[in-house]
Amino acid sequence: VTFTGSDACEAAGIAGLGITSPSTIYKNQTFEQLFQHEVANNEGKIASAEYGETFTVDTGKFTGRSPKDKWIVKNIGSDSDANIDWGKVNQPTTPEVFDELYEKAVKHFNSLDKAYVFDGFCGANPKSQRKIRFVHEMAWQQHFVTNMFIRANDPSDLEGFEPDFTVINACSQVDEDWERHGLNSEVAVVFNIEKKCAVIFGTWYGGENKKGIFSLMNYWLPMENPPQFPMHCSANVGKEGDSALFFGLSGTGKTTLSADP
Repeated sequence: VTFTGSDACEAAGIAGLGITSPSTIYKNQTFEQLFQHEVANNEGKIASAEYGETFTVDTGKFTGRSPKDKWIVKNIGSDSDANIDWGKVNQPTTPEVFDELYEKAVKHFNSLDKAYVFDGFCGANPKSQRKIRFVHEMAWQQHFVTNMFIRANDPSDLEGFEPDFTVINACSQVDEDWERHGLNSEVAVVFNIEKKCAVIFGTWYGGENKKGIFSLMNYWLPMENPPQFPMHCSANVGKEGDSALFFGLSGTGKTTLSADP
């Protein structure tokens, strides 16, 4: 769906975030449509592959996630404050830092003429499935999440869609005030569980979109009733309907194997 005009953001469901200026919103585009946008936007190069033309991108200096730049807002007295194991992995930051970065992300998107929005789902089990919304400035990042997350089978599945969590990815921008904010660099991937929102700055790596939501599922699932145990793996289904789980460290091929038809 493409929304145009002064009410495009309202129609796409992102005006409530404060993003109101873009006059064109491309929402839940098909792979072919996104491919055309990637080419038109000159976001990368076309490679000839065995299965046809494939779009390739350069993610800059980050060819993987930047774990030292990932932060979770420590909302004092909240459920997440009590339940998260704070430390070097789950690094805390303040609500004030998040609010500044959130405003910066919104201001950036309000300087654009167009944006991309994806509404989809994380988790195959309907009982624990979460509704996720991504707001991107790059078509290829939208392509990435369209492939990684569960798409609606029918447009009616998205009627009245209210996301459980929203990611605003302002990857082209950096946090110039990172030292004042107490962060480790101008790259910032910051999640606020209570506000159901995250912002991304300074990294073009697409995996930040995926792994950020997976981290949230690792937080949510053990608190389900009954509790569920998340695993760092992927799955595939064989010709006979049998399942296989792929375990391994980051970059060893789990996602690739799970997507192999």
